[in-house]
Amino acid sequence: MAKKQLKSTVKAESPVKNKMPKWVGCCLVAAIVFAVLVILLFVLMFSGFFMYGDALNKAGFRFNPQKNSISLTDPKTGEQVSVGQQATLPRNFPPIPVYPGSKLVVVLTSAKNPSATFASVDKPEVIYAWYRKELPKKGWTVNPERGFVIEFENSAYKGTLITAGVEKNTTISITFEKK
Repeated sequence: MAKKQLKSTVKAESPVKNKMPKWVGCCLVAAIVFAVLVILLFVLMFSGFFMYGDALNKAGFRFNPQKNSISLTDPKTGEQVSVGQQATLPRNFPPIPVYPGSKLVVVLTSAKNPSATFASVDKPEVIYAWYRKELPKKGWTVNPERGFVIEFENSAYKGTLITAGVEKNTTISITFEKK
């Protein structure tokens, strides 16, 4: 008997290819490009920050986030504005009594026109009366009354003190003019 050859009807299968959909590949490329752009942005931002930070420092600008304070000093004149917890009265500030319990919030250091602003929880009329009584004790002559404005002077300065109530706080603004 003759042998018959059997033909295989089973085809050899090709290896299975894990093909991703095109959209997955596009998303992957987009994510990589985005990550690279974010890294470049941070590098540029920080290099710019330090570059501008140096320029601001040279211009006399100081920011202290721990004390919520900002100060700006004019390098030519030495005049300075300080705002926040870091603000302090300079040594050459005219000798004036400071209302008890008030907080210094802004100070302008100027050779001719220094000024300071304080904040208090007391009422304007209480603060006003206290300054009218205390200024003469420090050698200031108090001029006649004008509402909640006190004008005073000594041999070196003329001064103006204004009290203004805003909600539960009172602002005490003191400005000087050198004679």
